Amino acid sequence: MNDSIPLFEIPWDQRDVANAVDSITRGSYWANGPYVEAFEAGLEEYLGVEHAVTVNSGTTALVAALTAHGVGEGDEVIVPSFTFIATANAVRRVGARPVFADIH
Repeated sequence: MNDSIPLFEIPWDQRDVANAVDSITRGSYWANGPYVEAFEAGLEEYLGVEHAVTVNSGTTALVAALTAHGVGEGDEVIVPSFTFIATANAVRRVGARPVFADIH
């Protein structure tokens, strides 16, 4: 049998993708521009939520989540000992103390 199953299929017109990439790379919007706003609006609609906020990295997402939950100075946050440094850095960024724990 020589039939192959594609790993994934992109249902978009490749010209639309090329035009969007070209518009972004030739413009001055790398962040917080109309494409980000449109993406967030579409994400809000898709998820059925009032607000959706995109960020530039997982570290920023961790800082935002910790801040949203009121984690700050004097707090301790348990983090896995086998992790990327950004996990502990995000905790320190909000003023809390990372407490490392072995996770099995």
